[in-house]
Amino acid sequence: MTKFETRCLSICFLLSVTAIFYWSFGALIPFIVGFVWAYLWRPLILKAQNHNIAPGISAFCITFFTYCILGTTCIVLIPSVKHLLIFYFRIYP
Repeated sequence: MTKFETRCLSICFLLSVTAIFYWSFGALIPFIVGFVWAYLWRPLILKAQNHNIAPGISAFCITFFTYCILGTTCIVLIPSVKHLLIFYFRIYP
């Protein structure tokens, strides 16, 4: 195989991988968010391990508090957004 053929094969491979990633990006978003989330919270779990707390328990606590914060945010924001939408549709019929 010549150097040119190797380069063409490499470029075709990279383009096909990029195309597959682009077309399936909508389905991959939850996994990407999960990887980023786990990467961001890993130092806290390691610190908890230094204090003899099991990684499963610390991951559960982080997940639980995250859901509490998201739930509270939704409870606070949804009525505000509802009032803003009602105001908007009354002004701009």
